[in-house]
Amino acid sequence: MFQNNVGGSSPQLTIDNLPAEVLLEIFDLYRQHFKYFSNYKVFWNSKYGWFRLTHVCRRWRQILLLSHSRLDVELVLTLDRPMKAVLKRLSPLPIVIHYDKGAPTSSDMNYLITAIRCRDRVRGITFRGEAARLEKFLRVMTGFFPVLERLEIHDSNDSESGPLVLPSRFLRGSAPNLRILKLGPTCQVSLSHLSSIATSLVELSLSLKIEFHSSLSPTSLIAYLQGLHRLCRFQLYVEGFNDPIDVPTDSTGTEIVVRPLKLTGFHYFGPEGFFEAFVAGLAIPLLQDTCIRVTHTTPMVALRLSRFINQVGKISAIQLILKDIFFRLSFLPHSQPLDAPQRAFILDLEDDPRLIMKIIGALSAKVSTVEGLLLTLPSRHVDYDERRRGPIPWSSFLSLFISVKILQLHPRLVSGIKYTLPPGHDPELLPALEKIELRWELCSVTAQVERVSAWKALEPFVASRKQAGRPVDVSWKEFYPNRKT
Repeated sequence: MFQNNVGGSSPQLTIDNLPAEVLLEIFDLYRQHFKYFSNYKVFWNSKYGWFRLTHVCRRWRQILLLSHSRLDVELVLTLDRPMKAVLKRLSPLPIVIHYDKGAPTSSDMNYLITAIRCRDRVRGITFRGEAARLEKFLRVMTGFFPVLERLEIHDSNDSESGPLVLPSRFLRGSAPNLRILKLGPTCQVSLSHLSSIATSLVELSLSLKIEFHSSLSPTSLIAYLQGLHRLCRFQLYVEGFNDPIDVPTDSTGTEIVVRPLKLTGFHYFGPEGFFEAFVAGLAIPLLQDTCIRVTHTTPMVALRLSRFINQVGKISAIQLILKDIFFRLSFLPHSQPLDAPQRAFILDLEDDPRLIMKIIGALSAKVSTVEGLLLTLPSRHVDYDERRRGPIPWSSFLSLFISVKILQLHPRLVSGIKYTLPPGHDPELLPALEKIELRWELCSVTAQVERVSAWKALEPFVASRKQAGRPVDVSWKEFYPNRKT
């Protein structure tokens, strides 16, 4: 029963005769509940989501299927949910294939081929399998895919497989709406082939084994990227040896500056030789998000990394996370919380900690305006090993942060930093500092001991600043150790 306009009951209006537009709004509210799940698409497009609505009555099923675009309704095929029987019965619905977990069987491959043959409905494909299955998959990826938006291809035995050459007929019918393309390292890439099948890419991820792509140079890769006028995000994973690659120069020996790329995101993982040649003379003025990890950070590579960061505007905060196998240096160009897990610029640095100083030193103009600094460890189970990794030059490092107002510290780092802080050292170190926040892990059984130890270590510094008329407040900031940093 529902209330009428004058407050009385309306026995004629029930859930059975609600207008279609009202039911649609109710269905949409139900759908939005699933957006809280990390794998929203899979849950919503399952027996836990819209399937339940279709089982209520024929009218509900009709309204939902006719509004599949508004309600984000798709047929999601996985290894444990083949749904071959409903492909034809639910013919209007877009098809998304997720074969990315486990090893597909012969029956799974038959379901996959049946779905791919509905080319005018296939919106996304993620496929991971061993070489024989991949070859079978690639053979059917021919023809015209008018609504295909996302394609990911990976070999489940990347490290052991030989090169997998994309067939000449692969997507030769074209995929005009392909926006996201991700290819694993065993897929032997021909840039001319990619240029002909994917001209509307917004995101591209390439994994290259150098031994399979010896003819692919950084210069030719940049030229290909410049032809993708809509490309916003590019991820490059390079595997293999690290022979030096010549940096392009003109007749005077000056590095050639190439036409800027319009990327907003660039991620690189691989050897420093390829990276150095790729970024030499490269400008990405719209860059907002980058994550770079090279296998060996040389002083020259450190300067190349600094060039990337110098392309952005003001940096509001910097994070230094001392992980067990590398340093993570992150830059926050916007007004995000100091401990925000979503960072814009991430550099993963191995080897000598002095390289941190080279990068920070090259960014001294930007660093001098930074107001927030986070120095921490990734978890309570990790300590920084100075004997193995080398000491961090804390005094030189902190001296560059003349505008920092808030310093967040992991308590176990205080013992190393306390010898840098006055008294006994430069009284002008961190001159703008107003607050120190010690990060207390909520689940740590040693938290209380760490709190007492850290406070005692900071007492002389706090007393010295108070006596000088520039008091520094020390507080504790709770956080969960399983939160990503």
